[in-house]
Amino acid sequence: MPSPVSCTVTNVQQGSQRFPHEPNRPRLKTWRCELTALSKVYNVYFVACNDAIHVYQPSFPDQSLSNEPFVLHIPVTSPGLLGAVHYENSHAINRLQVEFLGREEIVLVACDDGDVVGYRVHEIQRAIEGGGKSLDQIRVFLHRNVGKSAWGLAVHREARLIAIGANTGQITVIAYALASSPEVDYSTSDDISYPRQQEQILTRTVGSNIPSISFDNSGGDPSGHWMFSSTIKGNPVLWGLDPDSTPLPAREINLGYCNRYHVCTCEDLDSYPHAVWATIFLDPQSFRHSDHLVDALGVVPTSDNSRFWEINSLSRQRDISQNGDDATASDVIEYDQGEEEMAINASDEDIQMDGDESQHTMNQANSANDSLFVPEVDMASPSADGSVDNEDDEDSQDEEIEWASFYDLHQPVSLKHHYCETKTKDGFSVPARQPPCVVVTKNEIYLLQRPLDPNADDLPIITMPNPLCIGPWQQLSHDRLCYTAQIPELGIFIVASPGGRAGIFSLTYFEGDYSDVFGFRLDHLLPFERQIGELGLGEAGNRLVGIAVGPVQGMLDPPAGAEMGERTRSLGARRWRLMMTYDNHTVLSYELGKYPEREDMDDAPGLADLVV
Repeated sequence: MPSPVSCTVTNVQQGSQRFPHEPNRPRLKTWRCELTALSKVYNVYFVACNDAIHVYQPSFPDQSLSNEPFVLHIPVTSPGLLGAVHYENSHAINRLQVEFLGREEIVLVACDDGDVVGYRVHEIQRAIEGGGKSLDQIRVFLHRNVGKSAWGLAVHREARLIAIGANTGQITVIAYALASSPEVDYSTSDDISYPRQQEQILTRTVGSNIPSISFDNSGGDPSGHWMFSSTIKGNPVLWGLDPDSTPLPAREINLGYCNRYHVCTCEDLDSYPHAVWATIFLDPQSFRHSDHLVDALGVVPTSDNSRFWEINSLSRQRDISQNGDDATASDVIEYDQGEEEMAINASDEDIQMDGDESQHTMNQANSANDSLFVPEVDMASPSADGSVDNEDDEDSQDEEIEWASFYDLHQPVSLKHHYCETKTKDGFSVPARQPPCVVVTKNEIYLLQRPLDPNADDLPIITMPNPLCIGPWQQLSHDRLCYTAQIPELGIFIVASPGGRAGIFSLTYFEGDYSDVFGFRLDHLLPFERQIGELGLGEAGNRLVGIAVGPVQGMLDPPAGAEMGERTRSLGARRWRLMMTYDNHTVLSYELGKYPEREDMDDAPGLADLVV
């Protein structure tokens, strides 16, 4: 059985200690997609506070943050732009993301007024080294407005593409000038034209609000042909980025867990129970071999000979107690859905999808393990024009929120079923490389074996409903699995929710009857049970606003133009840091790494190897 990655607590930094005087505490917006990120090249941690980026340099080894960050204010395209969440704070950041564009590391922000702004991280680092607390002199390399509130961001490193998803229901793809690479043959490419002598812009109409987009950056799609998008209506879409004048999705894969598919009768219908919050291309080389099914998935999956293999999260959570986590129930926060929750849903009913797809198949299966549901709570409703009320609940010092247990023991059983429906474009050509993908919905995780191959639609779909719930309890209807990250070299991905918890999942595979079957296994549930009481997660003001991963100091990537040193390569697998930030500025820090195999123990890095 592959060992789980190690997960060690390095620090718990309370927000009240960082900012003891609450009036001076920066305001962190809630119900956004992701407000934090770590650089992989520099010791820099980004936190989006309203319409500014606060930049920190975590200390080693505990990753503690100072209370005096460097501040970078985000410029506005034009005055008077409206947002989907708050009119007064229309320029607030919805998502912050650090990626590589070519060899340069960049940080992107998507704002509520539709502005998208990009900076080069090395220029931020240079300004920090200059000693100034304000970073506003740094030039942007990207400043564009996409018409309505922007949420989804994706970057293809090698093809130099940036994709932006907005509440317009459209994806804007920016293709930067790019000379033909000798390592890639573009002579027969039907993608965005190569070599590109100037910037090109593509748009793709999704037909619904778009919280997340992704590219395959594992090296298997160097031209950036394939793009995966998610929508709040629950239909992940695979796109081929070719110059077709009437572009249609290459494949639509609608899947979820519902009482009655096509005519949803779920109790939390008004809160988009089947929204897809992330789609992730996975590198097949990141999966570790397991000899047995139970080793690969952590438990024996429930399956009634259908294509869905369901991992029971309760059984798995009992098992992870041996990894240092007490699998007991704990109280965490409950709160009403606010206007931020409605923002990503705003104006969705007015968006339509053009075009008909020809091929249509349907697979639906009953789950042998029925789930629990929570009765609907009263929800705020957007106005007829798609906007929301102007009252800023989250910024009010006098807000009154009913805080109770995040889970309820006494919920009736709901007879839900897994479903999967696929649509394929006429003339679709199956690519040579077919990576597995993870789809994260509001309450479930799905692993698709080969979503780019219609002939593989009958292969098993590995699924885990309610992966972050404790014991038999179910998330409330307004929570969502909207934070994701992956670390390919450790073979893991991470899923978290505003409710305050995060799961670390190992990527595994085992030999099936005819081919290898990819899977995943829950290895750690954070914060550890012993931490929850210490952190006061049952109190007000503890919503998670972001998770960030990056190599620990001393194991960072080399800057653009530098060569990877022999010493760095000799250390083998690097250790990584995971930082979880809450809206009261409490930061939990963990260190992640592979347990060295016995024959590699002599080569494992020690503390002295990591000292900066």
